[in-house]
Amino acid sequence: MTAIGSCALQLNWGNSTGNIRRKITVSRGRYSPKGSMGHHPVDGIVIRPCVAVDLESVTGMVTRAQLSAGGLADQFGERYVVAEFSGQMIGCAGVEIRGVHGLLRSVAVTPDRRGAGIGARLVRDRLDWARSQGISTVYLLTETAAGFFRRFGFETITRNEAPQDIQDSHEYAVVCPSSAELMRLRF
Repeated sequence: MTAIGSCALQLNWGNSTGNIRRKITVSRGRYSPKGSMGHHPVDGIVIRPCVAVDLESVTGMVTRAQLSAGGLADQFGERYVVAEFSGQMIGCAGVEIRGVHGLLRSVAVTPDRRGAGIGARLVRDRLDWARSQGISTVYLLTETAAGFFRRFGFETITRNEAPQDIQDSHEYAVVCPSSAELMRLRF
């Protein structure tokens, strides 16, 4: 099935305690009774895997957040997710697979949504995904958000402690300056 955009169908049926409503969302050809793997019906935020048509929007969001989009397209797709509210992208995050390691990158949230826990939900989603892929260690580079990532258990390590797979990444070798903190999380 191929779909462009998304649509929602609300079903109403009755039981002994009254009417029950269930929202079913179909988005870009995917069906989920909860809308997506990270749907939060109370606040309407949906976290879903990226598809090819999301690359331009995610690149723009990452750039507006003053993060580098260099190398973003190399592993784009299901390794990245977006957070949406009412069909509008409000956040993104990705994990690149580098050998047996993961590299968390491109965690960004629109300015009007920062501080609302969306970045944390995106990070948790990507860490859960990394675990499901058999990745036991995730790395990241940051210049401004080390405190945020420590909440998830990341620890700062020296750059020379990075495995070769991480050192060979575009993010490590080209994008992030030597002043960026290298952080690691072991599951």
